[in-house]
Amino acid sequence: MNLKICVAVLCFFSVLLFSACSSGQYRIEEGSKDSSKAGGSVRDINQTINQPLSKINIPKHNPPKDYIVRTPPDFTITLTSGINLGVSELSSNFSNIFEVNQFANGENFGVRNGWSILGTGKITIQKQGNVRLNLIAGYSKFKNNFLNDDSPFGSVKYSIITFGAGLENNFNPKYRVRPYAGIELNGNMISGEVNLNDTSLIKIKNSLRIGVSINAGVEYLITDRFGLNFAVRFTHANLLLRNSKDDGTSNEILLRDKQLDPPIFASGFKNFAYVSIQAGLCFYFGIKKQVFRI
Repeated sequence: MNLKICVAVLCFFSVLLFSACSSGQYRIEEGSKDSSKAGGSVRDINQTINQPLSKINIPKHNPPKDYIVRTPPDFTITLTSGINLGVSELSSNFSNIFEVNQFANGENFGVRNGWSILGTGKITIQKQGNVRLNLIAGYSKFKNNFLNDDSPFGSVKYSIITFGAGLENNFNPKYRVRPYAGIELNGNMISGEVNLNDTSLIKIKNSLRIGVSINAGVEYLITDRFGLNFAVRFTHANLLLRNSKDDGTSNEILLRDKQLDPPIFASGFKNFAYVSIQAGLCFYFGIKKQVFRI
């Protein structure tokens, strides 16, 4: 009896197993409902593969873009000009005009403002392009009536020829806008002329002074060879080698900017210091383009 029951149960499960194996759930080539839930039948996939590419819906992607990065220039020349605004004893004139007694007592230089032109060669000395060696040459002119009224006491004017060298940090050497700051040690050859009440003409002979300049500005790259430059510069032209030598002549003297005891004509401790506001052009050499496709 038990054997018959076992045979019957075995036959029943054999029928179920055969039915399951022959059902559409496992006959992939026929594409049952269950197979469609899994992504479609082989026949559907073959039909998609055999379609022309123009009829297949392919997701669109943005085309790659080219980005240009410029290398720092190997060498830069800047030509600038601007106005000079005197500070300290270069700005202490009475009522903004030349006053003969203050000048004779060594209280100031008798002038306040002037103009200047400056040429700078900037040599890149670092691979990244930030550090530059600056070589400068410039000319400045100061007159008592430049941006001021004429004086009934006479007139004063100075000329300064400047040569110097220093270091500069270019903060963004690979970008179009390039702010920078630097410091320079310079030699200044100062000469001039003093006219006292149109009766006495005194010539100030070439006098060498050592000074320092601190500058900050920005360069704007227009092309790979040309740009604009804007800068502010503070110059202390007679920091070292001050003197008030009495050479025994009355109509030709050296620059007198040192305090003497007893004092002589125009002697006194005076700082030839001024601020320059400048604008000009940049010329670049050695810029190369690097193209990156992303």
